[in-house]
Amino acid sequence: MPNDFWSISNEEMNSVSPPPRTPEISKEIDLLCDAFERDCKDGRQPRIEDLLPKVELPYRPILFRELLELEIELRLAAQTTDSLPDVDAPLPDILPLLDDPESEYRNRFPEYADLVSQVVCRIVQPKQLGDYELLREIGTGGMGVVYKAVQKYLNQLVAVKILPQRYSDDPQAVLRFRREMFLLGELNHPNIVRALYAGESKGLHYLVTELVDGSTLQDLMEKSWNRYLSGAETVREFRMPPHAACEVVRQAALGLAHFEQSGLVHRDIKPANLMIDGAGIVKLFDLGLGKFDFGDLTAPPTDSTLTQIGTMMGTFDYMAPEQWTDSATVDIRADIYSLGCTLYFMLTNTPPYGGTQCASKREKFLAHLSSPIPPLDDALHSLPMKQAEAIADIYRRMMAKDPAQRFQTPRELAEALESYADHRELTNFVNNVLDRKPSDVSVTDSIEECVTEKRNFRWLEFALGCAIGASAAYLIIGFLR
Repeated sequence: MPNDFWSISNEEMNSVSPPPRTPEISKEIDLLCDAFERDCKDGRQPRIEDLLPKVELPYRPILFRELLELEIELRLAAQTTDSLPDVDAPLPDILPLLDDPESEYRNRFPEYADLVSQVVCRIVQPKQLGDYELLREIGTGGMGVVYKAVQKYLNQLVAVKILPQRYSDDPQAVLRFRREMFLLGELNHPNIVRALYAGESKGLHYLVTELVDGSTLQDLMEKSWNRYLSGAETVREFRMPPHAACEVVRQAALGLAHFEQSGLVHRDIKPANLMIDGAGIVKLFDLGLGKFDFGDLTAPPTDSTLTQIGTMMGTFDYMAPEQWTDSATVDIRADIYSLGCTLYFMLTNTPPYGGTQCASKREKFLAHLSSPIPPLDDALHSLPMKQAEAIADIYRRMMAKDPAQRFQTPRELAEALESYADHRELTNFVNNVLDRKPSDVSVTDSIEECVTEKRNFRWLEFALGCAIGASAAYLIIGFLR
């Protein structure tokens, strides 16, 4: 096995998510934050490092995030002539924020480097970037923060993805970000988020794309689960109906087929990277992990260049077995495997190798590599037997450990799902979960009805023409007699 996988530390490999807050922990963290803010305003210069040991180790990241947010907000306020909250004037003991707060705090707290980046990117955000006014953060990823924004001259709402400031001086990170810009600019497909503009301003690289009026598949399923737990009468299941799930995968496969035509591989297919709008249109986005040929744009990247920033490209719950061990050489069949994992997620509301039995990254890797494919029997039990067996066969083929046993192209997968995909069922599920009131007639139905009406009208025209012609002939014959 290549060394890429084992280059991750054992501590990281066995890390688990922080446990959920209990009321007691929440109260303890709130009290510590209140004391920290009060001491800052009183000029006592408290240190985050001194407060972290006051909570148990699993809860320290939660406390760290809240203390860091407080400190940055106070330091930002100290830079202005405005008064700080609840005091008459800014206090000189509160140090103003430096030009590069992200690097400052990452060096100060290397063990919480990722949390630092998330907090700094959220709070210390530019309000204006080129011709775009940033309105609010709508998402984060390994290669950038995404904002809802408006183009100030056209008054057009868009999504703006900004490369984190810590990457701006890293040539390889900038190269990957520019690859995403170049990649998106070459793509034009209804199932792929459309790129509008790319540029650089104030030392920040950014990418502008269409703003999809919808939800990620991840958010949609989480809302479905929460509604199920709350006992909402309109939700009978916390899972997506099988035919709707097949439609999501079918549309995503069509988007991937366009990728494949350009020699691309997405390499990070997962529910959080699939958008679904109110009309039931699925769009792929977050293409920063894509691999493609630069042509004459610049020197072709080497495998080491592609993998140095994050040795394993992808998300652990949805990565194909070969992607864990040799990410640089995977092909489109790895994306098909990830779509198989996504299909399982939609039908069960859990990843295929999730739960406590696969809590660590090492356990997930071993499960994807050699564990049996989790069955879908329970999720498909409501379907006729032949349909259930056919969908289960498609799913197992997508999830095959050996790429040679999977569908070889996304187009082949889309065609296999055609008979089992239901667009109406998908839009009904989306509108139900989001509490939307769909129109009585969908766009597709309207088009079909218009075509039918035109066809019927033409037949009516033909019938009337025949009748009029026959009547005229009868009158002429009668007249001649």
